Amino acid sequence: MTAEQFSNILGVDLLDKSREVRFTYARFAVYYYLRRRGWCLMRIADMFGYKSHSSIINGLKQMETKLSINDYLAHGYWQKLLVADSARIVELKLGMAV
Repeated sequence: MTAEQFSNILGVDLLDKSREVRFTYARFAVYYYLRRRGWCLMRIADMFGYKSHSSIINGLKQMETKLSINDYLAHGYWQKLLVADSARIVELKLGMAV
């Protein structure tokens, strides 16, 4: 998937460099999602146009913390990604276009 596709799922422009909470948490959720699916740090960094993986490491730590304290916004983005992932798996199993 592309950053644009994730943006559509979460309803936030992930490539916007804003530091507003809604943007940063959405980016952190995607980093976390991709990392849990086996993506390497540099591949995730490349998707977002970063020169280094350090921003990804920070985002992963932030997301783990937010999920552990049941942060409402972080959980909301995480749930949207899980629902979209489940729908994608069903489409693949049924042989539908993704």
